Amino acid sequence: MAAEVLLASSEITEGEIGGIVDGKNSDDGRGIGMGVLEGGLREGGGIVGVWGNGDEVCKSLLIDSLLRYPRSGAAVVDSTGEFDVVGLYTSILGRVKNDSTVLGEKEVENLAAEMLGRVGIMRVFDFVGVREAVGEIRDGLEGGKERVEKRERMGTPKQPTPEPLTPKRTVVADSEDEDEDEEDEEMLFGAAQPAPLPVPQTEPPKQPPSRHEPKENPHAGKLKFILLSSLTQVLTPLLKKDSIRAHALTSPFLASLAQLTRTHALHTILSNPAPLPPTRTAPEQQPPPTPSIFTSNAVVPSLMGVLAIYLDVGLLVSDLPRGKMDARVVYRDGGMGVGVGMKKARGVECASVVEILADRWEGRGGGWEVVKAGG
Repeated sequence: MAAEVLLASSEITEGEIGGIVDGKNSDDGRGIGMGVLEGGLREGGGIVGVWGNGDEVCKSLLIDSLLRYPRSGAAVVDSTGEFDVVGLYTSILGRVKNDSTVLGEKEVENLAAEMLGRVGIMRVFDFVGVREAVGEIRDGLEGGKERVEKRERMGTPKQPTPEPLTPKRTVVADSEDEDEDEEDEEMLFGAAQPAPLPVPQTEPPKQPPSRHEPKENPHAGKLKFILLSSLTQVLTPLLKKDSIRAHALTSPFLASLAQLTRTHALHTILSNPAPLPPTRTAPEQQPPPTPSIFTSNAVVPSLMGVLAIYLDVGLLVSDLPRGKMDARVVYRDGGMGVGVGMKKARGVECASVVEILADRWEGRGGGWEVVKAGG
């Protein structure tokens, strides 16, 4: 069954929009993650893995794509059912308010609504649904291209070249003179052929449009951004049941997704919540190494071994103690285990930090930035 595409603008009420516009909800509009990424994603597209509390980073990257490509669309494949449309609109409104270069003659609210209308949401429930959703995205991108190529191949129907007219005899010879006339005729036509009569040029018949020709989608071929949230949600049950079969299903899908991303220069974001660090009551075992540059951050991204070879950039978003006293409270028992879902106690303030775990092309691995302080 095909995944239904819902416009993000249909998922938000007039009351919610009014509350945001009137300032009941606010967003500073800052491009979260743009600093550590040196302005955003690379122009030629790529696959980005985002682990941890990456909702704000993913929204910021989505908005960055909508602003960079004003006539493009974005697709959100949501397996969690928790994609925050209201939060997306709030962030869009904050960004356009603080960026006068994108407004032109448009009102802030109109531009924000137009941008939200370019986001399609496809809700899925399992890995089969994810594959079908990506397949529909591929058909939308490549189906329009095939129709254009088909029309170019058909072109204007070729008209047959008219053959020159052969002069005909208009007088019937008498039977007794037939032999002499045939000899004269052979000599006459053998000596010189008369020029063919001119044939009037006719315009090629106009082909009426086929009734079965599919209507063009105004957004076909213009998609530039895909957000998959989250593969962990749909792959973890398969891995627990049969890891060999799960890898056999996952590898071709990810290879196909990477090929689609490169072919159409897309920005594909794989958003996955990082698992909570193991509890101290768990059996003693050697924990896997953490990729974070902060030694206190014990979070290990899920599916890292499966996704790593297909990623162009890997990001980890973690909650860390904001100040010295916050760190003392968190670490006073000698515990590590901070990162995702760190509990606040006694007024401890946290800061969300985004780290670049790996960067295939730009060499930005190891960079980090505080994207949200306080809270």
